[in-house]
Amino acid sequence: MKKYALLVAGRSELRHLNDLERCYRTLTNECNIPPQNIFVLYYNGAMHFDLMDFKYLHSAPLYYQDNTRLKIDIRGEATPQTLKQTFSKLGLMLSSEDMLYVMTSGHGSRRELHFSEEVEEPSAESELSCALKHPAIGAELFGLLLGQLPSYHSLVVVMGQCYSGGFQDSVMTHSTATTTLFSAACEADKESAGDEHFTPFLHYWMTSLASAPLSVPKVHHQYAVSHTLPFDSPVIGVSAKQTTLENE
Repeated sequence: MKKYALLVAGRSELRHLNDLERCYRTLTNECNIPPQNIFVLYYNGAMHFDLMDFKYLHSAPLYYQDNTRLKIDIRGEATPQTLKQTFSKLGLMLSSEDMLYVMTSGHGSRRELHFSEEVEEPSAESELSCALKHPAIGAELFGLLLGQLPSYHSLVVVMGQCYSGGFQDSVMTHSTATTTLFSAACEADKESAGDEHFTPFLHYWMTSLASAPLSVPKVHHQYAVSHTLPFDSPVIGVSAKQTTLENE
C-alpha cells in the first residue's frame, strides 16, 4: 500500500499555515508518507501569512510548537484550477491498494442555489474559500474531482473550515475508494472554531492521528474528533463498500 495526501488551505491566516505544517509533520513523521507524495496547496502558493486584515503578508514564521523552520513543500496556490490539476496527477498515481488522506483548512462559506422561484427555502452549497479574486471550491466540484480518481483502497477526508459538514454527501457519493471516512469540524449550516495558532478541530485530529497512525480507516478513528465537542459539532461519515454509517 502506498499513501498519498492532499492538504489545502485557501486563506492565509497564521493558523491556516500552522494547520498545514502540523498535518505535514504528522503525516511524514508518524504515518511515514513520503514528502513527494504530499501535495500542499496554500493561498497564493507562497509561504506567507497575514494577520486577518489581508493588507500585509508576512514571511513564514517559525513553527509555534518548537520554533523550527517550516518544513512543508507548497506545490501551488489553492484555487479550483490547481486543485483540478492536482487530482489529475493523483489519478495517475493511485492504485487499488493505496490510501489518500485529504485535509482542508481556511475559511468556508455557504452559497445559495436558486433552482426555481417556487422553492421557498433555496438550498445552499458549502464552499472552501480560496485566495482573493479566485472562485471558491464548492462541495459538488470537490466530489466530482474525487469521482474522477481510479478505484483505490482507502480515503480519509478531514475538513476544518466553517460549514464543512456540507461536503459530506458529495464526498460519500462520489468517492471511488473501497473504504471512505469523512470527518468535518461542524455541520453544513454551522461555523467552526478558530484559535490564534491553529484550528482546534484539526489540532486534536492531528494529535490523535500521531498516536494511532493511518492504516485502513475504521470506525475506531472516530475518537479523534470527540475532543472537539467544546468547540464544534463534528460530523462523521464512514462507508465500507455498500454499507454506510453516519454519526452526528
